[in-house]
Amino acid sequence: IWTAGVAPSPLIATLGAETNRGRLVVDPDLTVPGLDGVFALGDAAAVPDLEKGADAICPPTAQHAMRQGWAAAKNVAAALHGLPPTPYRHKDLGLVVDLGGIQAVSKPLGVQLTGLPAQFVARAYHLGALRTVTARFRTAANWGLNAVAGDDFVRTGFQSDRPATLKDFEKTDAYLTPEEVHAMVTAHVEGRSASAPTEPGSL
Repeated sequence: IWTAGVAPSPLIATLGAETNRGRLVVDPDLTVPGLDGVFALGDAAAVPDLEKGADAICPPTAQHAMRQGWAAAKNVAAALHGLPPTPYRHKDLGLVVDLGGIQAVSKPLGVQLTGLPAQFVARAYHLGALRTVTARFRTAANWGLNAVAGDDFVRTGFQSDRPATLKDFEKTDAYLTPEEVHAMVTAHVEGRSASAPTEPGSL
């Protein structure tokens, strides 16, 4: 049972582009059709999975998102130099899901594992994916502490009366109506004009 949920940011819906289950539809080179010069990747994009064939899209996982970031950067550089873009293509090497304790499932290179062997593979992969030695040490130490003392459970309670949404946690003005955005910009411009110096030669 997966209870975390996966949902793209509501910001995507404000762009006026085609979406697939809330994710931006993109071409294999990660460009957004109809939005010149715009690239999308990761959880925000429904990237075609060329390894799996027609109509398949890449899952919103870190394994794909990290590689899509490199591919997008290369394609942006190619566009700046007038070179053709390269389609994103990656055949994943398996699946790892850490369920806590010694519970896990993994399928490295097509080999189905469960329990402690799967947990070893899952955590080894996650440690390897971390960028710094400090992050690896802190993560491994936390796992060791939890193995001895038990897992931590924290409930803040401020969302207990209704389901949480991404909008509740994002600090952005992307959810304002066009009229509200116009009013905000107008007030900002008028405020700057009122505080501007009026003496000749002043800056």
